[in-house]
Amino acid sequence: MYIYPTDYQQQGAMMLAMLKIIFLSLLITTQVLAVCQTSDPILGHIPQSTPDSRFTVNNADGTVMDKRTKLIWKQAAEDSADNWLAALTAANNSNFAGQTDWRLPNIKELSSIVELQCENPSINEAIFPDTPASDFWSSSFSGSGNQAFFIDFNTGASDIGGRAQLKRFRLVRDSE
Repeated sequence: MYIYPTDYQQQGAMMLAMLKIIFLSLLITTQVLAVCQTSDPILGHIPQSTPDSRFTVNNADGTVMDKRTKLIWKQAAEDSADNWLAALTAANNSNFAGQTDWRLPNIKELSSIVELQCENPSINEAIFPDTPASDFWSSSFSGSGNQAFFIDFNTGASDIGGRAQLKRFRLVRDSE
């Protein structure tokens, strides 16, 4: 007597193949998401917004080239400025790494380095190590005239605040 494979045997083989595919895709996804440590289960499933491969770190001069935006960032954050105008002035007067065209980034530029997968700080720490989870000024000001936009690098959210507030800042320059 010859026994033919049943539907159950075929279904089992298909199920095993599907489980292998799911397992392999989880391995790949885990490698992509391994940018920072977060205890938030939702943040852990957000795709990386600032992968290491997007940046070139120049260890010789402490700068980072963003290949997508073509901006060059100072890798280390600046200390706090007494107010927005002081941050703007300090950035424009900087000659870090022998360059004199440093400036305060606008809100769009500053938002481009927020790592959506991370919090406290919300930045890729492999590229921008030791970044405090603090507010950072942008050069963008609001229509009211006495407020400017900033990024809270604790959460990655942008907001506006009085330009007389104490906040940190980061230097940026165009690559060309």
